[in-house]
Amino acid sequence: MKDYKEASLPLDIEHLADVSGGDWEFECELLDEYFTTASTGLQSLSKAVEEANSDEAHRLAHSLKGSSRSIGAWPMGDVCEQFDIAARAGDLSEAGPMLEAIRARFEELERFVRAKWNNKAA
Repeated sequence: MKDYKEASLPLDIEHLADVSGGDWEFECELLDEYFTTASTGLQSLSKAVEEANSDEAHRLAHSLKGSSRSIGAWPMGDVCEQFDIAARAGDLSEAGPMLEAIRARFEELERFVRAKWNNKAA
């Protein structure tokens, strides 16, 4: 198994192909659903941080981590995991910078997918 921590791309294309069974249209559907859900999740995570709600922030970061890793977006999943761990411990002291890191990875992933799938997804 490939060590996803070493991945230099925002998305592990081989993993996504495995998940989709190599079906390009299904990949587009998965990515479209991911971006819709993750975008909403990021907005909710921002609100949870504004409200200093570490329980909700933990739940949302955990969900973003799982959905990111399910499609092979390892770098996005990793920054969500860092946030998840801190929020689970009730520590939102670094939430602002961590949230910005999540947003940056999300935008990087979105640019990558748009370029790779010619705007069919994202």
